[in-house]
Amino acid sequence: MTQSQKARIDSAVTTAIASGATPGAALVVGRGERVVFEGYYGFLAKGEPPVTRDTVYDLSSLTKPLATLACVLRIAAANRLSLSAPLHTILPEFTGDDRDARRGDVTLRDALAHCAGLPARKLYFDALAEIERRDGVSLVGTEEGSRWILTQALTELLVDAPGRVVTYSDVGYIVLGGWLERVTGLTLDRVFSEQIAAPLSLGVTGFMRKRSGCSARKPVDIGHVAPTDRCAWRGRVIRGEVQDENAYAMGGVAGHAGLFSSAVEVHRLVAAFVRSFESHGGLFDHALVRQCWAGAGSVVDGSTWSLGWDTPTPGGSSAGEKVSSRAFGHLGFTGTSIWVDLDRGVHVVLLTNRVHPDKENLAIREMRPRVHDAVFETVDRDGW
Repeated sequence: MTQSQKARIDSAVTTAIASGATPGAALVVGRGERVVFEGYYGFLAKGEPPVTRDTVYDLSSLTKPLATLACVLRIAAANRLSLSAPLHTILPEFTGDDRDARRGDVTLRDALAHCAGLPARKLYFDALAEIERRDGVSLVGTEEGSRWILTQALTELLVDAPGRVVTYSDVGYIVLGGWLERVTGLTLDRVFSEQIAAPLSLGVTGFMRKRSGCSARKPVDIGHVAPTDRCAWRGRVIRGEVQDENAYAMGGVAGHAGLFSSAVEVHRLVAAFVRSFESHGGLFDHALVRQCWAGAGSVVDGSTWSLGWDTPTPGGSSAGEKVSSRAFGHLGFTGTSIWVDLDRGVHVVLLTNRVHPDKENLAIREMRPRVHDAVFETVDRDGW
């Protein structure tokens, strides 16, 4: 790579950091399993060490495709389970008390594509803390607290008919995390470690358990973890524990949030999806990945969502103006993102802690498309 190629991308990132979009960033561009560009910019926080290859980020909602979907694909293939199977076949309590007969129609596919009819988000952590205060018991971050939240998610009233309307739903992925634990008899972090981290030899990728630390296969130095926001509920700056309050109340392990990783290891996980999409014999079942990436809106007409992954919004994508229509990606609230451009054969991993110290900082909305435009322009001009 020439200096001019690198400078084009570096400028897009450093300009955003200088404008206050984020304290720092890690950027990795991959072509298959090969890294064609990596850059580390800024600092973990003001007055702290610089971002490096070892920096670990709270991936936030990237947990959904990289952990929950990934594990569902592995477990479904191993157990010959159809993605069209109703959730209640594994989670009988999902049908609740027959308040809504439509619940029996909700499938694994519906939950993965955010069209199960479940609400977007519920403040379970607040309700759990209130029970603690009322009854004088310790629930937040405990196994009992996690089971309580899962029960709430499993019995939520539907807000839409299944398979009809897309509502991006943390609640649906909490349910999927419960589905994985029920099928395997293991905790979600253990499922991820055995099914994903171990086969890919991922070292620092794992969940940050509230009581027992990171579930990654290698010890994670908290000094290498980028801090997130000052949480009003917890009364402190968050570091080395998940930023999402519901996931924290579940002990740091949940289907919608909780995964931590470095940019290079996220690249390796994404590359596993790409390899399995292109051919048989990869980590994931080829046919199942094809179901996820075969086409936008394949579950609900007019939706950008496929199974576990989003596609570019025409004229307003976080992946910029140059991304191909045949691309798949996902964002994380903390400032993380992945975009896989199948036409170009490249994927872009951009990890930031844009929420530090203020989660109301929305400058990432301008940073993301500019960085992706710079990457795709470089790919097109210089033929990486």
